Amino acid sequence: MISAPNEIQSGVTYTKYWTRDNYTEHCYNHIYMAQDGYLQIEIDRPVDYSGIYRDLTLTVYNADQNAIWKHYTYYVDKATGKLVYNVGVSAGSYYFDISLRYSTTVMLTSTFKVTGVAADYEKESNETLNTATHISANRIYGANFATTSGDTDCFAFDVRQGVPVTVRIGNYSSMEGTTVLLHIFDSNGNILWTRNETYNVAENVYELPFTPTVSGTYYFKIYNTHGEPIDYTIEVRTQGAVDQNNSVNGLAQASDGNWYLYKNGKVQESYNDLYHDATYGWWKVTKGKIDFSYTDLYNSPTCGWWKIKGGAVDFSYSDLYNSLTCGWWKIKGGAVEFNYNDLYNSATCGWWKVTGGRVDFKFSGFQNYENKWYYLKNGTVNWSYTGLVQYAGTWYYVQKGVLYWGCNGLVQHNGDWYYIENSAVNWNYTGLVQYGKSWYYVQKGFLNWNFSGDVWYNGSQYKVQNGMMVG
Repeated sequence: MISAPNEIQSGVTYTKYWTRDNYTEHCYNHIYMAQDGYLQIEIDRPVDYSGIYRDLTLTVYNADQNAIWKHYTYYVDKATGKLVYNVGVSAGSYYFDISLRYSTTVMLTSTFKVTGVAADYEKESNETLNTATHISANRIYGANFATTSGDTDCFAFDVRQGVPVTVRIGNYSSMEGTTVLLHIFDSNGNILWTRNETYNVAENVYELPFTPTVSGTYYFKIYNTHGEPIDYTIEVRTQGAVDQNNSVNGLAQASDGNWYLYKNGKVQESYNDLYHDATYGWWKVTKGKIDFSYTDLYNSPTCGWWKIKGGAVDFSYSDLYNSLTCGWWKIKGGAVEFNYNDLYNSATCGWWKVTGGRVDFKFSGFQNYENKWYYLKNGTVNWSYTGLVQYAGTWYYVQKGVLYWGCNGLVQHNGDWYYIENSAVNWNYTGLVQYGKSWYYVQKGFLNWNFSGDVWYNGSQYKVQNGMMVG
């Protein structure tokens, strides 16, 4: 039973001391793994007075305090002090324990650090088919043989009837000289293949190709007896029968239903860009595979910004487009139109100010478009606005979002009345102005309701009371 564990933080170095009185003591530590991946354990072995590194027992427990990984360091070269191990885990709580293998009569010191690393990795303990780590096709997963006495790693993967599959074990040269067993099981746990492999020296990969006769979940089991842990990779490729044709170049559909980019029959897994196929057109390819799920703007390192719909370049699109990752942009013929600086009347979104191809939500003011001046607020034409707007030191009259060039006379703005000539407030005008059937007194462009008295207008004198002509 683990009691009173030390709370440790990912990536922080800690120290453990042993003496003749506590050499049997365990060093239990609790750490939380935020994401699936692996715990990287770095530890400096203790060294005694004669300069010999002492052996340790390292154990990782899950949240239920069941051991999922155990390693003894006595197989390590006696001159090796710093050790590094990777333990694949799911997100959650774990305990890490360090203990001495043998007694001591002197003080021993060991420093250690445990770091949580997010990655595609096996999940210990995966010793049996029931606890196998489920992996997705065409993705490379990290793995590690954990125990000095031998470790079994099991992986589960889905296959389709008649679709060729290749199980690939990377870094296989590290296993040379060790005892390694490889098995493939069908959905019922029956062994289908054992060491039916091809070793690719150039890629340092061990390959087990086969074609399933039925669809379902299959299993791969690898067992190794060795000294120190060995890092390796595991990948299940299910890219279809077209892989067998070395003459295939360009985009082609495999029998698994997916479309891949091929060169001489090999999927171009390192390709991440737009690709133009003479037969099928332009598509977004991710890790050598058409990404039909992609619908958004995409910044191609070779072709620039384009709108993608269902993985294909959408040449038919010409309108504003709201990208969830990039915001609103003007698209023409599928491409972002970076040189567009004007108003744009979108068929779906209305009128917007576009600057450098992007909707300019910060813009408020006048914008000239096809010999008309429009009043914008926060990037869009404010069709509901009627009133005065100041621009370059002059106040203009706007009616329903458009500058009203034919306006002359009194207009109301924010409760006050102003005299407009040729659509702008005439601050120099003082005199009478007719509005409706009445005449009002304007003083320096502003209707002065507080004025009462006599005024001259066109050579005649008139009486004004509270801003309005009377009599």
